[in-house]
Amino acid sequence: MLFTTTCSSVSSGRFSSLFFSYTPRFLYTLGSTQAIRFFAGMSLAANAGVGDYDINGAPLLTGNLQDDIDALGDGQHTITLHSDVFIVEGLEIGGKNIVFDLNTHKLEISNHAGVGLHVHGGSKVGYTGVGSFTVSSTGGNALKVEGRGSFCTLTGVQVDAGNYAAILSAAQAIVVVNGDVEALGAGDIGLIAGSGSGITVNGNTIVADGDGIGAFKNTEVIINGDLWVSGDSDNEGIYSDLGANVTVRGNVNMTGAARGIGAWEKSTVFVAGDITTSNGAAVYADEAAMVTVNGMVNATFTSASSGDAAGIVARDGAAIFVKRDVVMTSAAPGYAGVEVRAGGVVTIDGTLTAPTTCINIDGMVKTVADVVPSDKVGYSNMYSDGASSVWVTRFSVPATLIAPATPVASAAAPVAVPALNPALLAALAAALGWMASAGFRRKRRS
Repeated sequence: MLFTTTCSSVSSGRFSSLFFSYTPRFLYTLGSTQAIRFFAGMSLAANAGVGDYDINGAPLLTGNLQDDIDALGDGQHTITLHSDVFIVEGLEIGGKNIVFDLNTHKLEISNHAGVGLHVHGGSKVGYTGVGSFTVSSTGGNALKVEGRGSFCTLTGVQVDAGNYAAILSAAQAIVVVNGDVEALGAGDIGLIAGSGSGITVNGNTIVADGDGIGAFKNTEVIINGDLWVSGDSDNEGIYSDLGANVTVRGNVNMTGAARGIGAWEKSTVFVAGDITTSNGAAVYADEAAMVTVNGMVNATFTSASSGDAAGIVARDGAAIFVKRDVVMTSAAPGYAGVEVRAGGVVTIDGTLTAPTTCINIDGMVKTVADVVPSDKVGYSNMYSDGASSVWVTRFSVPATLIAPATPVASAAAPVAVPALNPALLAALAAALGWMASAGFRRKRRS
């Protein structure tokens, strides 16, 4: 167990609204220009371009992929590519069961004025064969999948629209990406999962200037790679709420002032790798949320501007477990290595290093000498006021750890078949009609 000196700490929160209520208030908040842009984008009809393909072995019908898909009946249909196919005005698939046989070719769906690919009505969309199936947008959400029974499997998703999402899933829909997800525009978010939906990314998720993951009511999000996020103090790498379950099997790398994890309301987050932040908390858990980090935690505060109080924060019955060392560095005074309040608990199977304040328990600074008799076997270093507690030990657990059970999302979508701008995402949630049940909102604490 390693600590360094003590100092007074700061207790403050960094929370702004993630989603507002779905009342007409959001129109005022959004502003007339953005509102017009949003609703205009929602109303644009997809108009697919011409490509070389056949459907179920028969020659193409009209040569327009949107029209040909619309004309399909029940049952599974196979669309085989005979050359690279580029759809430049988006594609909408409702109530269809479609497998794209890539046949060594590319299927690229893009849109400059709205959603790239919209899958709904119980549609099943997937691919087979060697090639690529990608979706992008510079004018709206890149991929939107919604509705019970709807799912989509593809090889890559990219958005560069400003204040939109690369992937937006809702109402028990499932999305699997066998590649990377990129959100490149200012305010663009990587993934939004709501209302019991699931998203699995078998690659990395990269966000240039926004939030990484927003996981809400009873959702499953799995990233089988790294999460790279850059943003300001209103952004987070992972935001989870209302029983959501998020797993990142790689590292969480934060630049700018964005927070690594913000977990709320009995949600759970598991990170197999390390978490690194540049000017914000690495982990913030509240309202009985649980966060487990198998790797190291490195939280840095480069200035006094961060609204977070410590590198790791657990409040209101939340629990945080770190299986390796925790290092907090700060260029400004007042930040603690760990803060626990209102029954929050933190367990560190390694060393805790902080340049000024070590631990803040319900507003009281604890030094290395403030250790109390431990009530947890194997943890001799306990800091507690009887309600909130921190355990730190020299002994690290083995590198191979038991991860959470594989969520339903990955099993439900076979491969072969099938921002956060607060105001703008408020409008998105209202338009979809599932915001009330999802409880989408980011908390603010002082």
